Amino acid sequence: MRKTRVLLLAACAMALAASAQFATAAMVNLSMNVFPTNLANPNGGGTWRIVAKTDSTQGICGISAYLNNVNTIGLDVENDIGHDFADPWFAPISGTINMVYGQDLLSAPLLGGVGTLSTSDGPDPFGVPFWNNATRIFSGTYSSIVPSFATNVGPANNQTDANTFAQVMVGVEALDAVTTTVVRVAVPEPATVALAVSALLGTVALRRRR
Repeated sequence: MRKTRVLLLAACAMALAASAQFATAAMVNLSMNVFPTNLANPNGGGTWRIVAKTDSTQGICGISAYLNNVNTIGLDVENDIGHDFADPWFAPISGTINMVYGQDLLSAPLLGGVGTLSTSDGPDPFGVPFWNNATRIFSGTYSSIVPSFATNVGPANNQTDANTFAQVMVGVEALDAVTTTVVRVAVPEPATVALAVSALLGTVALRRRR
């Protein structure tokens, strides 16, 4: 897949270019959990939340997500994950919304463990064991079409990407991560809410910079 940069502003952005090229890349998994206002009508509006998990023991230090069909009013970045920039930081790009979470690697304090058990937000609301103990990152609303992660955005063909800490220390460069995305939608079932994974929305997008 094509190499893209994570728009993490200031130090996080600069750290990408200098990151250790021989280190084994960590995995960052992102899930957009969608909760329609009317479960029988997913395309009738509702709320969404993006959660993250990583196999990095140091944790995630930045995420740049390109999103389709989200409202700009009400966008939010969680306030307990060390986010250092404007809350929320987002920009319209080629018909999508680019939403950024990032920690400033040039100033303390830094918060390690984002996306690991130490920053867990509990059981997965859809009951999928893999997503238990994920960390909440972004949230917002949508008005009609179920939101999704955008791909090949703009002239640079940008895609959602993430960085992890090499070490949770000021001045140490971030590492680009192998990043996957999935959209999961709550739908009605007898006596419970189940997970709907359609062929379009449930596709896991696995990408890595080269």
